[in-house]
Amino acid sequence: MVSLISTALRDGVWELELSHDGPALPDLAVMLDGTEVARAVASQAGDGRWQVRAPLPPEVLHDGLNTFLLCASDAPDPIASLPVMAGAPLDPDIRAELDQLRSELDLLKSAFRRHCRDGS
Repeated sequence: MVSLISTALRDGVWELELSHDGPALPDLAVMLDGTEVARAVASQAGDGRWQVRAPLPPEVLHDGLNTFLLCASDAPDPIASLPVMAGAPLDPDIRAELDQLRSELDLLKSAFRRHCRDGS
């Protein structure tokens, strides 16, 4: 099981520290609106801790709230989420929550379609 220790955004790179007991982390992808936009690179930091860096492509950012999700290939739920607001400010916080729910729903739809397609 992979769990989040800390997260930061520096120079367009999402940096995370994760905890994982296995010898290697599963493949990690950054998702936006149900689409993979980047791959994350992990390096072992010792004692079951991993440093993960995921570049956020500037071409996928748009006005409003962009909620990036870090997903492991072997887990149904996102490990972490990173909301990034750009352009015009949002009205109430409910819009931010709605955008995050939409992102997670897109991820679930894609996983369900893959499950049905593979027949597993």
